[in-house]
Amino acid sequence: NCRQSFSSAYTAPIAPSVGLKWKVLQLQKSQLTFNSTWAISYHIPTLNERYWQPQGNPLILPENGLNYEAGFIYNWQPTPQIHIETGATGFRNNVKNWIIWNPTKNYKAENIQHVISQGIELKLKMLYKSTEHSFDINTHYSLTRSTFNQVNSPFDYDFIGKQLIYIPVHTVASTVLYQTHGFSVLAQGYYYSKRYTTSDNTKYLPAFAQFRVQVSKKIQFLTHHLTLSSSVNNLLNTLYLSIENKAMPGRNFALQLIYSFDKPTKQLLP
Repeated sequence: NCRQSFSSAYTAPIAPSVGLKWKVLQLQKSQLTFNSTWAISYHIPTLNERYWQPQGNPLILPENGLNYEAGFIYNWQPTPQIHIETGATGFRNNVKNWIIWNPTKNYKAENIQHVISQGIELKLKMLYKSTEHSFDINTHYSLTRSTFNQVNSPFDYDFIGKQLIYIPVHTVASTVLYQTHGFSVLAQGYYYSKRYTTSDNTKYLPAFAQFRVQVSKKIQFLTHHLTLSSSVNNLLNTLYLSIENKAMPGRNFALQLIYSFDKPTKQLLP
């Protein structure tokens, strides 16, 4: 793939990417696949990053970098009803002029000279499906180290090797979905490790986990569909912050009703 952006304010380079998919092993009920991607990235600053007053920075530079990842995916289907998929992927991104909203300067948009973001992602997916029931489990784990490699000022040398603000090192997400006869129950859980709020990593927001549950019922009559959903968000009423001093909502509820229909197709005369 080859991507070319155009901007009246910046001269964007050509950003190519190359992907490789190789079926390493193929057996009767399982297979092992190798995936790899190499890409040049280029990100033009948004209008907010340039002009939002007073935090915007008209002189901010675009991000550009080299990104690559590689990993294996293993699929196993022991029976026609059961499918299991596991995967592990390693990644590394070298980004110049990484854009952040600096909290020490009232969240002013700034560039970091050079950032290295690297880590590993693991996933596990299990699916059971019969004529009447479906049970699906998805779990993802991510370890991400996004650190200063070069800084803009000699006064910031202490930041080199430190984790970037608001980026957790460990992230876990899990989803469980059960479906039968138009009825479904969805349970989701998330975990985020502590996130630093200062570039020297002396202050941080504590780790937290939150859960969400949703129950839905779909009713179908001819070409008409009615879906009623009820959900409880932040089930355990966890106190957590996305940004320092900005608490997110506690336990809250949502009720949703969706109506849809299929347009009848015209019958053509022979």
